[in-house]
Order: sequence, then structure tokens, then C-alpha cells
Amino acid sequence: MDSIYTQKMLFPASRCDASGFLGLTDAFYMFQDLATDHAKLLGFGADVLTPQGRFWISIATRVKILERPSFSEEVTLETWPHTPSGIRCLRDYRMLRGSDVMVLGRSQWGVFNRNTGRVDRPDTAFPMDLACPDEITIDEPFLRIRDDGFGEPFASYTIRSTDIDLNGHMNNVAYVRAFQSLYSTEEWKRADIRDMEVHYKNQCYEGEVLSFSEKTADGIRIVRAAVGERTALYIALR
Repeated sequence: MDSIYTQKMLFPASRCDASGFLGLTDAFYMFQDLATDHAKLLGFGADVLTPQGRFWISIATRVKILERPSFSEEVTLETWPHTPSGIRCLRDYRMLRGSDVMVLGRSQWGVFNRNTGRVDRPDTAFPMDLACPDEITIDEPFLRIRDDGFGEPFASYTIRSTDIDLNGHMNNVAYVRAFQSLYSTEEWKRADIRDMEVHYKNQCYEGEVLSFSEKTADGIRIVRAAVGERTALYIALR
């Protein structure tokens, strides 16, 4: 089994935003798809876990865009997992043009068990004999975010049928897309956000309404999305 998974491609136009370059939400989608493909090849994908009543859940993901590819550019995507420790495991991502790094990513995962309603230890699904690389793309630890100090909601979003994934709840990246939809194309161009970290807290479902509020902590803008009093996720923008 190859612990490093590589895809070479012409960058697809469907993953470009209004500027004709990689969109922030699209980077999350591409890395999520890459992880899904690799997990299946390694023998712990949805095809294996779903019949067991289990599935992988994303706990946190961070994407850093150094340079944005445009459509039809030749790029290489890479991903590799790390040996699990405790109830969580890490996976790293990289997008390159030749030898030049364009986008970096890191995610934290767990295995949710529908039968128990709890998170299983990843080593019950992960091949522990897999030789995983030690290389880290983003060496800063994930943020520790407190659920206090947020202001009044500044926007809301009703979860639609197009946001729902095969597990019946809102897709991880659909949250990022919903947040991006709160602002105009011009506002996103001016902001030029290239570093986003998302922490997933609770599942949300079609018809529920996400309310967005924000605060600043240590110079970092942090957005909270919630359904009533239930926190769905945090988005940190650097």
C-alpha cells in the first residue's frame, strides 16, 4: 500500500471562482475528495466502513493558499495520513505546480459509529502497519477556540437539499460554501482570504438555519455558525 497518494491533472475550470483561479471553497472540496479516494485505496474508505455503520468525520481542516492555479494548468495533488494517536488522526495535503508549492492543507479526523453514537478509535479502522510519512505541511497546531465572546448574529443561511451529503447531514465543505455566499464577489476579491481553518462541532440538517456571529481573538477573526444555541462550527480567518 502506498501511504502517499498523488494525482496529476489539468486544473479543472469547475474549481475556479469568478476570478478564473482556484476558489477558497474549492480547495477544501479538492482535498476532501483526495482524502476520500486515498482512504478507499488503503482499505478504510466508505465502501468498507458504511456496512459497519461507521464513517469518517472531519474534526478540523486548515487550508493555506500560497498561489492560486488557473484552469488548465498542470498541477499535482498529494496527500498522506499520519499514524493515529488517541481518538483522532491527521492527514496532510499539498498542491504543486512542478516543484513549486501552491496550496497546503491539514485535517483532523475521527471515526463515528452510528450504532453507538460515539467516536471509535481510529486504529479500529486504520491499518496500523501502514508506514506513514513524518512530513507535515502546516506545523502550527490547530487553534483552541472558546465558545464565548461572540457578538450578535450578522447573517443567516438556511440549509438546502444541495448541502446534504450521503450521511444525511450538511457536507463539511458546504459550510464553507455557505459562509462564502454571505459576501459579494467584490468583497471576496478585496479580502483575498488565503488561510482558513474550520472546526466542526455538531451535525446540521436540511431546513435548519445557521446564524453567523464573530469575534477577534489574538488578531484572528473567528466566525461561529450555530443553530439556536448549538454550535455547528467555527471558521478562523488569518
